[in-house]
Amino acid sequence: AGYALFFPQNGTSDYVIKHGMPSLTAVTVCFWVKTADTGNAGTLLSYAISGEDNELLLYDYRKLVLWVGGKSRYKHFLAT
Repeated sequence: AGYALFFPQNGTSDYVIKHGMPSLTAVTVCFWVKTADTGNAGTLLSYAISGEDNELLLYDYRKLVLWVGGKSRYKHFLAT
């Protein structure tokens, strides 16, 4: 069940929709990212459900902001 995704374009037009997924009750996120981009915030992870585009969102790779249930929950935390 491993997936490797590559998005060559910068923008909102590159995304994946996985149909038939069961509802999530827990999630673990692991990633490695390296960027030279200092001008854009960037979205590392976005999970949407019907009625909520930002159910789970890890945003801004410069300072990291975690959104859960459509609300910003944690800001400027350190990812190691």
